[in-house]
Amino acid sequence: MRARLILIAVMSSAIIAAAPVHAQDKGSVEPKALPPLAHPDDPDTPAKELFARRVPPSAQPTKVIGTYNRGCIAGAERMPINGEDWQVMRLSRNRNFGHPNLIALLKRLAVRAHKDAGWPGILVGDIGQPRGGPALSGHASHQIGLDADIWLTPMPEHRLSRNEREEMSAVMMVRPDRLDVDPRVFTKGHVAVIRAAALEPSVQRIFVNAAIKKALCRDARGNRSWLTKVRPWWGHDY
Repeated sequence: MRARLILIAVMSSAIIAAAPVHAQDKGSVEPKALPPLAHPDDPDTPAKELFARRVPPSAQPTKVIGTYNRGCIAGAERMPINGEDWQVMRLSRNRNFGHPNLIALLKRLAVRAHKDAGWPGILVGDIGQPRGGPALSGHASHQIGLDADIWLTPMPEHRLSRNEREEMSAVMMVRPDRLDVDPRVFTKGHVAVIRAAALEPSVQRIFVNAAIKKALCRDARGNRSWLTKVRPWWGHDY
């Protein structure tokens, strides 16, 4: 199986989520371990309770099982929390695990965004749990390690503290009337970074707010074929 990747270029709810986890939802500097389940083998125990308690990935060859919103992953890889051109946010969620192809893509995109688009670096949000599966809160997708959230906020020049990673807020890119981007914060750099992600052959689609898609269509120059990968979706404005 050749992995096809979905890159969610926001930190918001992915596809459909009953209780979305947003970029503005703060994490915990000292997260508490979940209590053991009284009856983990009970077939009525929700899958999300089981998957949330799996701390390491499984020691198996990498295999995607199921679909984006109903599945899991064996042999996931952890995204390092720091790189020269990236930093991982909201560490308390323990959702920086994914398919090795996706992890490699994120590292490659971080370098390309910095080198070709002049971007300071990317902030990586939710990828998936160590063994994928449904999460206790937030995304309905992100279950098989093939989609990732990228903040539209440029990476600060300094190494973020644990407290900053948990409490720093992402920047809203859309005007209050929701009809267009906020020109004070949405720049040509954003267009270049999203284009760089779309030009990756393994990226299948990128979800952004409709106002952001409108701005991309207005500002893109030259070959515009990459815009077909960028899909407007509710939320996805951070």
